[in-house]
Amino acid sequence: MASCGTVVDMNEEGSHLALVHFSTRILQALAEGAQAVSLAGEICVFAESVISGRIASLMIVDENGRLQILAAPHAPPELVRTLSDLIPGPHAGSCGNVVYRQEPVVVRDIPHDSRWDDLRVQAETWKLKSCWSWPVRKGKRLVGTFALTGLVEGEPSVDQIGLLESCAALAGMVLIHSLPQQRQEDENQRRLYRALFGSVAALIQNQSDQEMQQS
Repeated sequence: MASCGTVVDMNEEGSHLALVHFSTRILQALAEGAQAVSLAGEICVFAESVISGRIASLMIVDENGRLQILAAPHAPPELVRTLSDLIPGPHAGSCGNVVYRQEPVVVRDIPHDSRWDDLRVQAETWKLKSCWSWPVRKGKRLVGTFALTGLVEGEPSVDQIGLLESCAALAGMVLIHSLPQQRQEDENQRRLYRALFGSVAALIQNQSDQEMQQS
């Protein structure tokens, strides 16, 4: 899929509209059978463009219950390698805790948070200060995590939480296509995405920006 572009320093309305347009591009790409890894990378890049100064990552739960990084296009390769094969647990960082607790995990101060004890060396080496991670689900089953990690402390705003939720939902649509048991259902899923894409495209075409923002 062609790059969806970047949207830097947008106001609240602009970021919402950009998310609508970006979501339709992802739905269209899914309808056309685009590769999951490529789309996962696009979601990460989009999230980083909206919330500057953070690294986005999408992790998948493998058949052994461990977390593997599916996409983290702007993370240092060495960091990606050290975070691969992560065993979920109460001290396994934000993403490891998402799987362990089955809920979103916001860590605002990594150096002083025990939930990062198992990854203390990685956090100190790369000067990681905060990490916000959201569950990615297929139905009720948690299949991965979507996270934004930063070099500064802090918690997400209401709008940033909304972005995390939206990106996690998009990631869920993408991520299920990388699961072996899902491949036989791909054509049915593509029909669904074509229908969804048509509906959202009609919404964009027939409404003004203000009306679309409200919708």
